[in-house]
Amino acid sequence: AIGFESAQALNQYGASVDHFSQQQLAYANYVATQKQREEEERSLRAEKEREEEEERRKLEEEETVRMRKERARKAQEVIEKWREREKLEEERKRRRQKEQDEENTRLR
Repeated sequence: AIGFESAQALNQYGASVDHFSQQQLAYANYVATQKQREEEERSLRAEKEREEEEERRKLEEEETVRMRKERARKAQEVIEKWREREKLEEERKRRRQKEQDEENTRLR
């Protein structure tokens, strides 16, 4: 049989082993929790970056559409001015011809 001191030493050793195992388990839980937090933070950052990139792309597309509309409007203004000038030029030509015809009629 084991003596009292040996039994007490075994109990202390067992308690030490249990305490050490509990410390290892606590540390393992801590590390796992930290890794999980880091992964969640990484995931949140990635999601935020995706959202920001999507917003940036949306704004760029809106700006492109706005610029195209503005260019189309300006081009239309140029076309309208050009047509107006053509009309005025045609009117001047008709007036000159009419004046020329009247002058020729008077001279006869």
